[in-house]
Amino acid sequence: MEPPDNVLSSLQTLLEGVSKAVIKQKPEDIAGFLACYFQEFIDFQKGLFVPVLI
Repeated sequence: MEPPDNVLSSLQTLLEGVSKAVIKQKPEDIAGFLACYFQEFIDFQKGLFVPVLI
């Protein structure tokens, strides 16, 4: 059973975004970076994201 096209498209978009973020930021701790990235992504989807301005 293959996943629907919208799932594949969403997954591809998600992986492209996180890959670009890792390449741009060059984190020393990639696993930690991914944990923060996906937590911020979840918070954004729930409307809880508050950007930090530096």
